[in-house]
Parts: sequence; C-alpha cells; structure tokens
Amino acid sequence: LEDFEPVIEQYTIAQNERRSDQEVCRTCEEVGSHKKCVNDLMTEIQHRCAENVEIEKTEAIMAEMDRIYSLAEDLQWSYEELLNEDDLAMKVQEWNAFQYAVVDTRVTFYVYKEKIVKSSMTENAQRKEAGEEGKKRCSLRIPKWQLAPFDGDIMQFGAFWHQFQASVHSRTDLNDIEKFICLRSNLKGPALEVISGFSITATNYPEAVKTLQERFDRTDLIIQHHIIQLAELKKLTESSSTGLRNLYDKLMLHFRALRAMGKDAINGQVTTAEIFLALSQRAMPSELNEKWEEFNESNASIPANLESFLEFVRKQIDIEEKVTFTKGTKSTGVKKAQQPSTEIDLKE
Repeated sequence: LEDFEPVIEQYTIAQNERRSDQEVCRTCEEVGSHKKCVNDLMTEIQHRCAENVEIEKTEAIMAEMDRIYSLAEDLQWSYEELLNEDDLAMKVQEWNAFQYAVVDTRVTFYVYKEKIVKSSMTENAQRKEAGEEGKKRCSLRIPKWQLAPFDGDIMQFGAFWHQFQASVHSRTDLNDIEKFICLRSNLKGPALEVISGFSITATNYPEAVKTLQERFDRTDLIIQHHIIQLAELKKLTESSSTGLRNLYDKLMLHFRALRAMGKDAINGQVTTAEIFLALSQRAMPSELNEKWEEFNESNASIPANLESFLEFVRKQIDIEEKVTFTKGTKSTGVKKAQQPSTEIDLKE
C-alpha cells in the first residue's frame, strides 16, 4: 500500500487541478457574460446621452448597468483568486480597462443629467417669471371691474354684450387671448358650456364670440317675449295713481326695450304679424315650438314670420293626421281579421 501512496497523491493532485481548471473556466465565462451585458448597456447610455433622449429611461438603464457591474465585480474577485501569477496580471489589466470604461460612462451620464436638471430649472424659472409678468401685465391691462356674469338668459345677453364690448372687446391694447380669458371669466352655466370646447387661443376668440351671438343674440325671441309680457299684463280692477303708475312703468319698460331693438311700437315698427306670431307661438305646445326652432336653424333662408309659422303648423298637423290615420287603419285591419274566428267560436 505504501508503494501506491505516490500514485494516489499524484492522482489527487491531478483531480484537484482539473476541478480548479473547470472552476476557472466557469467563473471566466460568468465574468465575460456579465461584462458583455454591461458593455451593451454602456453603449446604449452613451447613445442616449448624445441624442438627448428622455432622462427617466436613461436613468433606469444606468441603474441596471450598475447592478450587473456589481455582480461582475464580485465574480472578478473570485476569478482572480483562482488564477496563477502570470494569468492574474493580464486579467487584472483587462478588468482595469473595463472599469475605466464604466467610470467614463457614469461621468457622461451624470454630466448629462446635471445639464437636463439645470435646463429644466431654467425653463421653470423663465416660465414662472413669464407667468408673473403676464399676470402683472394682465392686471394692468384687463379691466379690474367685474361684469355681471352671463348665464345664458337670452333676455340678458344684449346688456351683457354691450358692457363687455365697451370694456373689453373693442379695446386695442388687449390681444385676443387676453380678451378670451376675460370673456370666459364672465360666463357661467349654459353660456360657458357653449364655448367650453374652444381652447384659449387668439384664433378661437372670434369663433367663440360668433358662437355666443348665434346662440343667445336672438332678437326675434326677445321681441316675442316683450309682446307676450305686454299681453299678460293684468287689468287694473281699481283706478289709483299708484296702480296706474306701476302699469304705465311696465308698459314703457317693454316699449323702450322694443325701441332699442329698432321695433318702436309707438311709431308702428312692431307689425301686427309679429304680434300675432308671438301670441300664436304662446298658444302652441312646447314640443311644436321646439320643432319650429329646429326648422328655422336648418332652413335659414326661410323667414321666420307668421306666414311661414302657420304653414309649418299646417304641415305638422297633416303629418300627425296621417300617422293617426295609418295607426287606425292597421288597428281596424286586425279587428276584421279576428272577427271570423270569433263567429266560429260562437257557432260552436
């Protein structure tokens, strides 16, 4: 047995060397794999910094590179412990070159990040300064007084628009964006909803004004309103100076409003047809009046006068009668079809 001891010892040494070589190869492959991944990420980071790609994604890639580099560094220490002196010097030199590349990439990234942060801070400061300057300028240029907000009441649009036109719309020292801001701040309810789809731009301001005027500047409806209000005034049961004064004031209120719209009732500018149109519409159901408004919007070339209104009502009546007649015919047909079966049942 003693004769075999040298052989056994040599075999053991050979086995250990073989295991050591296998471990060196395996560790070398793992280090190489991690270094390749880090190199790919470094290339991507350098490219993103050069092309000014968004900082958030670049920062995430940087974090992933640091994580993999840390794993590679741990493997490198284990790998170096397995190498002989000749191989160790060469591998340490390779690792140092790789380490310098990582440091260079980190420097590139942090310089880029600092530039982005400074640029963002400068932009925010400029935006804040511009906003404060704009507020200051607007506070000086836009009227300080507040108009009564317009809520969509057609009867109040004329008064609102005349005030807004005098205080804001006609001014030459305000640009259209400032006028638009002021207009929106003086609207609420349905009136604000009408222009809510418009962005606040200089181009959209005249379009918003046009939309408001088309929707609420309805002279025809205002005239009808005053006529109906006059027709609904209650008769005085007792003659007194106070009662007569109140009635007179109410009459003149409507007459002056009509005169302001070019319909001076005292001088005969309000026609009989206009009066009868208002009274006729008042007597009609709301559903028909809604259809009449829709008809006017889709047929702008047809004048909305008494003649066209009566013709519209006649056609609506014809339609309703035809529908009613058709329903009655179908109903009668069903009953006639059912009668023979009933007679048979009775005979049985």
